[in-house]
Amino acid sequence: MLSGKEAITIDNISDIEAYRKLRKKKKRKKRLITFLIVAVLIAVIAILGTYFSRSGNTGDLENTNSTDNANTGIAANGFPISLGGNNPLDITGCGKNILLLTKNSLISVSEQGKQIYSAHHGYSNPVMTASSRRVLTYDLGGYQFRLDTAKSAVGSKKLTEPITLGAVSNDGHVAIVTQTERYSVSLKIYDSALQEIFSWNVTDKIITAIDFNSRNNACVVSALSVQDGSANSKIYELSFQSKKEVFETTLEDCMAISVDYKANGTIGIVTDTAVYLLDSSGKMKSESIYSGKLLLYSNASSDSVTVLLEDTENTRNTRVLLIDDNGNTAASTEISEQAVDVKAADDCLLILSEDTVTVFDKKLQQIKTVETGTNPLRTLLLHQKGYILSASQLTQFLVSK
Repeated sequence: MLSGKEAITIDNISDIEAYRKLRKKKKRKKRLITFLIVAVLIAVIAILGTYFSRSGNTGDLENTNSTDNANTGIAANGFPISLGGNNPLDITGCGKNILLLTKNSLISVSEQGKQIYSAHHGYSNPVMTASSRRVLTYDLGGYQFRLDTAKSAVGSKKLTEPITLGAVSNDGHVAIVTQTERYSVSLKIYDSALQEIFSWNVTDKIITAIDFNSRNNACVVSALSVQDGSANSKIYELSFQSKKEVFETTLEDCMAISVDYKANGTIGIVTDTAVYLLDSSGKMKSESIYSGKLLLYSNASSDSVTVLLEDTENTRNTRVLLIDDNGNTAASTEISEQAVDVKAADDCLLILSEDTVTVFDKKLQQIKTVETGTNPLRTLLLHQKGYILSASQLTQFLVSK
């Protein structure tokens, strides 16, 4: 083999060719290993998406804007609401209304339990995400998405590439991530009229989370990359005006699963190993490494992140940590029940277990418990009221004593 300073001659030309072939072979092997790792990660993220989803124009939507429960089979005339075997998947809030996603429909319900609006989505693997004024529903692994308010349809699109992730801002901007042949993933931003205003393509990475800033002119994105067999998360802020990356920050040996702009400009990031806080320029503020396995999290509060961890000494117990926007553990507690879901607001926290919902204040002092009934799926915290979604009904309770 040639050294770095050895001259090239007729005698060693065969060694050069052999060396080049060996390098090419190693590069191909490395690319293959990286491709396989990325392919596996894409599959894992798709599965996570179901737990935690060719070019077309805005089209007509099949919907019913009525209060007589047309085409839903749900009798929404006050709480509790009987779901009548409609295969409920998720609940979220939009303004003062509760949004219910079922296998076939998107249904909006008032705080009084009256149906306001319903739409048939027709998706094979529907996923719902909402802001305070808009709700985005997309077909995970499919090609379609739709945008609604709590009272009416806004529009829909049919794409040519499968959707892997979506997000929506308060003013109706929509972020859609697709898997493409040319790139690993492609991110497109649409305005409230569903006209494309920004695109960002990346190779050898997978976008795992998105959040819009308060001015809706930029977003923060987490992208998983694999280098030399090690998984790292890249955090980017993308400006829709300059069409450029504002910053890039690397978090080593972790997978980011949630990003959120906090009220003070801090960016809260939940990963599988720690909670990170970045300042508005992307510089690291704090790192809170978990002492146990991450079970659940809530990153929706404007000033904190809540994580539920498996107790390292007794795996039947769950540790609850509230990390403030300075990176300090502001409160902690422990529960002996297995948690099913968690929702946090600025003033309280709900933890859903198999038998009860427990309400905590911001110091993680218990306020009350509410029995859930059978087979609870999700919980929701909205305007000092709590909601429990089960396979058969949606119930409401007051958060205060």
